[in-house]
Amino acid sequence: MQQEIQDFVNNIKVEEQANRVFTPAEINEELYDGEKALEDVLAACEKLAEDGKLARAEGKTEDGYKGQLFTTK
Repeated sequence: MQQEIQDFVNNIKVEEQANRVFTPAEINEELYDGEKALEDVLAACEKLAEDGKLARAEGKTEDGYKGQLFTTK
């Protein structure tokens, strides 16, 4: 799961990538059609951030989500 998430975040088109952050729910929806447990997706994202493969930030999105956001390093 971690490799799929890392590939997804890193392979967004360059013009779309600038300042692009993803919520765990967005990653779950895009990669797994929302079928994975959100806790599992979040855990995989956190592990990638701890390993230095993704950047992590706390923030709030336009749709009201408040929590961890993930983006490219």
